[in-house]
This record gives sequence, structure tokens and C-alpha cells, in this order.
Amino acid sequence: MLAHLRPAAGLTAIFFVLLGLLYPLAETGIGQALFSHQANGSLAADGSALVGQSWTSPRWFVGRPDADNPMATGGTNLGPRSQALVKTVRQQIAAGRWSVAGTGSLDGRRVIKLTWHANEGPVADLWVDAGTYLPVESVSTDTVGAPGHPGKDVFTDRYTYLAPTAANLAKLQVVIPSGFTRTAHPEQPTAPGGGKG
Repeated sequence: MLAHLRPAAGLTAIFFVLLGLLYPLAETGIGQALFSHQANGSLAADGSALVGQSWTSPRWFVGRPDADNPMATGGTNLGPRSQALVKTVRQQIAAGRWSVAGTGSLDGRRVIKLTWHANEGPVADLWVDAGTYLPVESVSTDTVGAPGHPGKDVFTDRYTYLAPTAANLAKLQVVIPSGFTRTAHPEQPTAPGGGKG
């Protein structure tokens, strides 16, 4: 039996090294050496040059509308206190991408209606609480279908939040496990030019 297992184990080890390690490393090296831009995602200023663009030629499938409509694929991991989110939204407002479309009431709450403008017109509405500015509801519209046969998909998201009770706020307190020590948050290194890296 060992006479049969030894060659099988040896071939398994050889093919693991050849196909599991050397071949992927060679492919990655060739890709980085000859096609670095493509191998790294064909990145452009607003994302990938290949994915999430608005294709209009009849020979292409309809691309995902990420580049034109940030509401189409959901939000981000940035919370309401995130300075990166605040900066991004301010830049979008300054560029005319968001506009205040009015005020009103939604489920008994005072809300402000914001409209997201893409290149081809308004495609998303966001209702935020007038007191906290937290999102209450968003409605995004995506144009779908083939040329000459347009259609629309409408997506509605409702947002709910836990009440800021003592019990709910207590859930946000991190308990340090025994054996671990709480340390101060390290400072971010300063990037060339004086900004944070």
C-alpha cells in the first residue's frame, strides 16, 4: 500500500508547488510587468475605466451606474460623524450634484428632500430628518433595457435607528477583555504637503 501512496503523495506535492504556487506567481508577475494598468483594475479618476461606466453604444450591455449614481448600489461605511463623508458631500453640493428639493413630512417626521443630479438628470431622492439630518428614506431610479426599449428600476430604502436610550447607548461601550490593555489611538502620519496620509 505504501508503494502506491508514496508516488501519489509525491505527485500531489509536485503539482501543488507547480500549479498552486509557481504558476499563479508567474501569471501575476507577467501581468504586473506587461499589463500593470489593466492588472490593477484600469483605475481612472472616478473609478475603473471598465466597470461602472455609462455605456451608450448598442454593442455594450448596460453598465452598472456607479459612476453616475452613488445611491444605486447602496451607501458607504462612513458614519454621520465621518469627516471624509462631510467633505465628500460638501464637494458634491458645491459641484451641483445635490440640491434641496423641498421640505415635508414622512411618517410624522419633518424631513428635507434632497435630489441627486447625474449627467442625464435627477436620478435619486433622499429624505433626511430635519433635526438630525440622518437619512429617513431614499429612492433611486436606474434606466435599464436595450436601446429603443428603455425601462426604469426604482429602488426604495427606509432607514430606522435605535432610540438613544441609556440601554442602547450602553451597547456602544467597548468592554476590554481581560489580558488586553487599552491604548491611545495612534496619530496618522502626515503626508507630503501637510495633509493626513
